[in-house]
Amino acid sequence: MSGINEVDRPAHWPSLALAAALAIVLESTWLSRLHLRGGSLDLVVVFVAWYAATAGASKGLLYGALCGMAEDALAVRTGAAHMLALGLTGAVCGLGSRFVLPDSVFAIAGIVAVGTVLSDAIFWSTMSMGGFPDGLGSLHFHRSLWSALLGVMTFVILWSTSTWLRNRNGSR
Repeated sequence: MSGINEVDRPAHWPSLALAAALAIVLESTWLSRLHLRGGSLDLVVVFVAWYAATAGASKGLLYGALCGMAEDALAVRTGAAHMLALGLTGAVCGLGSRFVLPDSVFAIAGIVAVGTVLSDAIFWSTMSMGGFPDGLGSLHFHRSLWSALLGVMTFVILWSTSTWLRNRNGSR
């Protein structure tokens, strides 16, 4: 069942796959050097939260899980931590489509921030269950808040650029 505020025309899967692939490549190369007080930009989480906030919980869950599987396939010793974290993040952020307008930059920016913190919390909780040293919760939370700030700034830039391009091309 569709939420009342879901976008009539969600993004097409080929463009979503291209965005996820580009984000994964950028994160593993160039963006890995971009840090703000310990936090780093997780572009995949930005895309998952943004898409889920406009498309709904079920589509957000699917897109997040697929992105997470791709990240887990490329990562070392994460098991299915990325898939679980991004899938659940997509589902939770997708619930936001029931409460916010899909064209509200501030509401979706808030969803991106919450999604970043949630994704990090699920990822590190999953990793600690798999034997990763626990007891670093406050450090990860601190870094997650700074990562959320970077994610929101990136989202606003991407949102503004996409809006400008749509208006420039006369669509919408």
